Amino acid sequence: MDIKENTKKFFYNDVEKILINNFGKKYTDYRKAWNLATAENIPNFPVHLDIEFYDICNQKCTFCPRNEEIHKNLPYEINTHNKIDEIFLNKVIEESKKGGLMSVNFGAFAEPLIYKNIFKIVRKFHDIGVVDSRLITNALLLNKYNEEIFDSGLVNLYISIDAFSEKTYQSQRGQGYNKVIDNTLKFLDLKKEKKLELPIVRVSFVETDQNHNELSDFVDFWKDKVNHIDIQKKIDYTKDTDGKYNQKQWSCIDPFRRLSVISDGSILPCCSFWGRALKIGNISKLSLQDAWNSNALKKIREDLIMDKSSICTACQSE
Repeated sequence: MDIKENTKKFFYNDVEKILINNFGKKYTDYRKAWNLATAENIPNFPVHLDIEFYDICNQKCTFCPRNEEIHKNLPYEINTHNKIDEIFLNKVIEESKKGGLMSVNFGAFAEPLIYKNIFKIVRKFHDIGVVDSRLITNALLLNKYNEEIFDSGLVNLYISIDAFSEKTYQSQRGQGYNKVIDNTLKFLDLKKEKKLELPIVRVSFVETDQNHNELSDFVDFWKDKVNHIDIQKKIDYTKDTDGKYNQKQWSCIDPFRRLSVISDGSILPCCSFWGRALKIGNISKLSLQDAWNSNALKKIREDLIMDKSSICTACQSE
């Protein structure tokens, strides 16, 4: 099963056309580099970087490892309240410029809008030549940053909602459904008022037993308001990773095209929470380039190819 089958995408604009119109060859070169990065064709520097700024979230979603009441005995630390060191963050930015980084996710693993300087950092990455950027948020704090978002050059704004009623939202994510909807609609109105194409706005819906009956209403409500909708398959983070290898069901190529840096400076081989158990090193002592070419990452890649990593197989299998 290909990873793309875990997500149903509903597009209501030609997003690719919008991005090509805005960035031209820079965007097509980026997509080419992303698609060409494989185990047989590893680029000289990661095409994409995921960054966690603050190991904290203002929600406790039932399907997220940050809900420690449900997700117990995880093989990694989480909710440490670590905050990324700006000295090391600037080091990442400078090295990304030198390496020709093309894409950044500013919503990796945590709620990025809790980090107050987030859009100054977005602007810095675009100023060094990064083409594509995305920020994944629950939108509870979105209203505080509307103008900053437009000024930052952010390319994609991804909003996680996962419900079409306050009751369902509260049972899965916590308080704040009406605020999230209001913040999102006001942002969309402001974007329309400014007659801007960017950022591309996506809303997402992790399908569960609790919200399945709201899926059609969710799609119908948002389809004429946003650029696209993602219906995502729920990931089971409660799986045991005790060394029992599961049958591979699809191939992950993340360690061949991206790296992640989390709030304590650890460098990871992918954007999965399970990647926190596969730390390559720390940005305080190891450059991104050295991490990319390290024996530690080579071993992770080899184990992934040979289906010998219980962490990776837990992520990949049903």
